[in-house]
Amino acid sequence: MLLNNLRCMRRTIQLMTSSLHQ
Repeated sequence: MLLNNLRCMRRTIQLMTSSLHQ
């Protein structure tokens, strides 16, 4: 469960980073 949550969080961060980069 914890690993899954971390993965989801990482995905969210990537999305935010992409938005910032854009």
